[in-house]
Amino acid sequence: MSRIISLFALALIVILAEPRPGQSADAGADQIRAALMSWKDQFNARDARAVCELFAPDVVAIFQGQPVRNFDQLCGLLRSSLSDAKRNYHYDLKIQDVYASGDLGAVRLTWRLKITDANGTPIETSVEPGIDVFRRQPDGKWRIARYISFAEKPASH
Repeated sequence: MSRIISLFALALIVILAEPRPGQSADAGADQIRAALMSWKDQFNARDARAVCELFAPDVVAIFQGQPVRNFDQLCGLLRSSLSDAKRNYHYDLKIQDVYASGDLGAVRLTWRLKITDANGTPIETSVEPGIDVFRRQPDGKWRIARYISFAEKPASH
């Protein structure tokens, strides 16, 4: 629970922080949106080489019901999924809010993951709302430093 509180406190700091001189908050937000869309396209193209580029080396990844993962663990899981010839993974993305100020940014978003078998038969679909905290890296690229996400339970009929 303390990690969740820390993440939301960090998001609040991002919202209230001042933009970096010469860098508008809108420019940072646009760069973060572009990074997320690029990652979605790379993942859906099964580009295992590029799939980890969105994450900072010190990323802390929290997904409900899963162990907290670092960069190597997260990238290993992503690359393993993309190399599974028996399954196809496809993400769609809805971005609700993007805030950027200085070298920090926060995104409220929802990923929708569709998993099919090699023949295209549906196996599973999940809806995964979350918050990503981005940090501008020394190379100028925005990367996810922290994220928290969970799978929504399907609506009962």
